[in-house]
Amino acid sequence: MALTFDLVVDRQTARDALRALLHSIFFHRLFGVVKPTTIDCLDVTVPAVKDAETEALVDETVDRFLRALNAATNTSATTTPTNPPTHAASTAANVATTTISTATHAMATVGATTGAAMAALARGGVPAFIGGGGGGNNAVAATTPTTAGAGNGNGNGNGNGKKDGEIEVHFAEKKQKKATWFNSGGEAKIPWETWTIKVTLDQPQSTQDREILQDALATSLSKAVMAMVDYTVSERGRGAIPVISTATGISPFPIHTVLRVKGQVVP
Repeated sequence: MALTFDLVVDRQTARDALRALLHSIFFHRLFGVVKPTTIDCLDVTVPAVKDAETEALVDETVDRFLRALNAATNTSATTTPTNPPTHAASTAANVATTTISTATHAMATVGATTGAAMAALARGGVPAFIGGGGGGNNAVAATTPTTAGAGNGNGNGNGNGKKDGEIEVHFAEKKQKKATWFNSGGEAKIPWETWTIKVTLDQPQSTQDREILQDALATSLSKAVMAMVDYTVSERGRGAIPVISTATGISPFPIHTVLRVKGQVVP
């Protein structure tokens, strides 16, 4: 396991935020020659990959996930009791609003750090910190940046229009299976790292609520990118990378995504 990110989004921001975070993950974990670019989301600039195959994978993943998440939300809405308990409604109405401070300093740090990485790529290769480390199956658990100030982000979902899901990005290496009397061997894809985005879909009830959610989301994106930079340049992050034996294509490692909504795998 690598990093896990918690995001609370609304329908207006969900697609852009998820695209930005997925692009940033691929930027830090594609080891072929890539053309760097950036994506702006809520005034946060994140590194991205300008590659048709990668862009198609990101768009298909986000669209499929949001379709399932919206379907779960709509199903829940149709089964909500017409006369919910007044106590619950009163409690929800009296929840205190938390003011989210801006992340100007954090975003400036992200811009400087990722800018250096993209500059290295533009000069014709992979930044020095991304070299193969030969760590094989070193699974790594890292600190989880959490979204504050909008929704509960607790991974359980609840009323108030919230439904949770996850996007997992798995990076694998190809290994030859040992032939035995009951199998002929062959090639196996062994995951060596997984990145997880946990998503809560919220429905702000006012302009002020929406502004609070979007401020919190911008802060979460900034922290997520900084966490990626810190992890990928660290000894743990470098050591997790298997030996790169081929330079064919934009990634020497097979990439697989798994989507879950309410704990169920999305087909």
